[in-house]
Amino acid sequence: MNINKIKIAACCAAFIIAAQSAPFGVVSPVKAELTVKELEQQKAENNLKISELQKEIEKAKAEYENIVSDENAKIEYQDILSEKIILQNQNISMVVEQINQIDADIQDNLADINNTEDQIKNQNMMIDANLELYKQRLRASYMSDGDNISAVLAGSTSFLDLLSKLEIVTKVAEHDNNLINDLNDQLQTLKKLNEELSHKQEELSVNLEDATTRKNELNEKLDELNSDYDYTQSEIERLQSEKEETQHSIEETNEIIEEKKKEQEKVDAAIAEVLEKIRQESIAESKRVSESVAQSIAESQRIESEKAEQNKPVTQPPVQQQQPVTQPPQENNTPPVTVAPEPEPAPEVQDSSLMYWPVPGFTRLSSDFWDGRNHGAIDVQGHPGTNGYVEINGAKVYACDDGIVAAAVSTCTHQWCRCGGGYGNYVAIQHSDAVYSTYYAHLQSVFVSAGQYVKKGQLIGLVGNTGQSSGPHLHFEVRKNGVKTDPMSYNYQNQY
Repeated sequence: MNINKIKIAACCAAFIIAAQSAPFGVVSPVKAELTVKELEQQKAENNLKISELQKEIEKAKAEYENIVSDENAKIEYQDILSEKIILQNQNISMVVEQINQIDADIQDNLADINNTEDQIKNQNMMIDANLELYKQRLRASYMSDGDNISAVLAGSTSFLDLLSKLEIVTKVAEHDNNLINDLNDQLQTLKKLNEELSHKQEELSVNLEDATTRKNELNEKLDELNSDYDYTQSEIERLQSEKEETQHSIEETNEIIEEKKKEQEKVDAAIAEVLEKIRQESIAESKRVSESVAQSIAESQRIESEKAEQNKPVTQPPVQQQQPVTQPPQENNTPPVTVAPEPEPAPEVQDSSLMYWPVPGFTRLSSDFWDGRNHGAIDVQGHPGTNGYVEINGAKVYACDDGIVAAAVSTCTHQWCRCGGGYGNYVAIQHSDAVYSTYYAHLQSVFVSAGQYVKKGQLIGLVGNTGQSSGPHLHFEVRKNGVKTDPMSYNYQNQY
């Protein structure tokens, strides 16, 4: 029988269960027993639910911390993105300014090219006009009589006139020549300027293309940054939503736990109320049984005294009534006292799943569970020893396991009577698992009282011959949920 320790409250709730089938006809509160079991079951279920909810809260808190950590990381990343976006916009602004400047330079250069081309055109026109004038002079000179010099000489009236005309002709020729040369020089200068402007235009075009490419690259990078920022923002919003949901879940779970704790308080209060009622009923029933036993004993003593008075010879001294032993036997011959003995130390537990044999050293059975008379127990009796027959009367009786004393009757002083429902002096223990109970009957002495908590191997009484008994022995029962079972079907740690 595997009997594990549970809370004392459960023990107290269960210690009266055994009384429902007590031999002296006690009517125990079965409904109260079931109520306690139901309450204990509800309490266990609540404890399990609270434990599960606590685990859920711990898990939710861990998830909440992870969400907060992830959220903080994304906020930090978003701040970095914001700085990058600002710098990227600044870079784009500078490139745009550069492009605008290049565009302006290109427009200015185009204007300069157009102006130069106009100047070249005008210069060509002037050159053409002067060349045409020069050609006309040459044609006029060719068509006149003789060459120019001859014409000048022929038409001169004096030497001074001649010199004057020659100088004029020379100057005209020189002027025409210089004019053409100057025009050619200007034309070459304009062509060179036009080439320079064209080259500059090409450079500006390349710079504009480079700046435009750079601007496009910056815009693409800016688009990526904005996309990352938007995604991070959506993630932050999602995490905030999850964080709120998790926090709400934690709060709801805490509310459920508080409700379960309040239910536990109500269950504890209900158990306490039921146990108190059972205790009061047990006390009242024990008192009633004790009074009934006392009356029965008094009546038996009166009848026996009358018979003795009628049958005894005149010279026979009065018979002294044997009193029950109220403590363990003494090693010497000192008379017994009425003080209950100190509890013996509990034996070393070899196996918590095994019961403690109630009368160590005695294993001979005078009656077993299946003796055909609805016995429902075993009778442990003395047995032959090395020095003759070993008497069991007065042997120590120990509790088989931890539990609460459900009943303890110690008022019977004679044998073969109906005291204690025929059990005489006896002890009933409801064990701590609230399933098993054990009975120890026909005791000579009882050292425990109803409601007392006892440990496995604790001394509870001495073997006797009280009640409906034909000789000293221990009547030992094991009940499971109030039903008698064969005590020999269980294992005991010290059966020898």
